[in-house]
Amino acid sequence: MPRYSNNYSMASLNEGSLFKRTMLVVAGMNVLSFVGSSLTWDLPLTMGILFGTFVLNMILLFAMHLTVRSAPQVSLALAFLFAGIEGATLGPVFNHYVDVLGPNLFSVVCLGTAGTIGIAGIVSTMLTFDYRKVESYLMVILLGMIVVGVVTMFTGMTAGINILYSILGVVLFTAFFIVDFMRLRAENLEGLNGWGHVAITATKLYLDQINLLLYALRLAAALKKN
Repeated sequence: MPRYSNNYSMASLNEGSLFKRTMLVVAGMNVLSFVGSSLTWDLPLTMGILFGTFVLNMILLFAMHLTVRSAPQVSLALAFLFAGIEGATLGPVFNHYVDVLGPNLFSVVCLGTAGTIGIAGIVSTMLTFDYRKVESYLMVILLGMIVVGVVTMFTGMTAGINILYSILGVVLFTAFFIVDFMRLRAENLEGLNGWGHVAITATKLYLDQINLLLYALRLAAALKKN
């Protein structure tokens, strides 16, 4: 069982191979995502493409969990494939935000997101609560946001609600990153270091940072518009 003592530190994180392997895989996923977004930067993004890539990524996530024990190398390969496809989907989205925000503000938001992730990682090493309980609350909030997002696709969203929605998204995925990093440090001390497990953990952290960036960009666009 995971431990919640105050024995966690950056030094203890580096003692196990899970932390090192996960950070390496996350870095690789970020590189593949960057390459994918660069290749599709100028392409149009339709609802059909968005839906298709969403379904494909859900299939990849399911396959990753299915092979995590029986074929961990396959699970790892699927994680990298997932990142590449996700990056290709995000290329036109990032291009849109560059047009809306301008290159300078876009870069500031990206750097600010990276700084937030770094601070969140450091903060997570100082916390000792049961992350699993917090995660259950965060999942309820996420479900609520998904419902609101789907409904407002048809009804629209006022400027004020859009700003509040974006702020909640930034806070939510910052919290998710802290929780997932706490899980990483606990499992690191437990000695879990199989590549299948690494793939799942790295994918969670990757999605946390991508969603955090998207909500930060959405917030910046909403504030600029107003």
